[in-house]
Amino acid sequence: MKSAEYIMRYTSLTSVGLSKNADLIYRCLNATGPQQVGDLIRLLGLPSRQIRQSLDELADIGAAVPVVEQPPRANRPARTWSAGKPEAVAAEVRTIRLE
Repeated sequence: MKSAEYIMRYTSLTSVGLSKNADLIYRCLNATGPQQVGDLIRLLGLPSRQIRQSLDELADIGAAVPVVEQPPRANRPARTWSAGKPEAVAAEVRTIRLE
C-alpha cells in the first residue's frame, strides 16, 4: 500500500471536486510550510479573494488548518495556515471518492 505522502503528492485535489487554486495552495503549504494569506498572494500571484475561498475549500476537508491567530487587522484575523496532515487528507480523499 502506498504512503499517504505519496498519495497526496501524486493525487490532485481537483479529482474530489476542489478547485485548481485549492490544489495549488495545498501543494504550496506542503512545500513551504505555514503561510499567511498575504504570503500566499505574493508566492502564487492569486487575488486575496481566491486565496481565501480556496483555503475555505481546503479547511472543509482538513487539508488546511489555521495554526496561529494574530491580532485582527481591518476586522479580519491574520491567520497563519498550514497543510493538513497527509494521512488525514488522504483518508478524506478516499472517503469522498467512495461517496
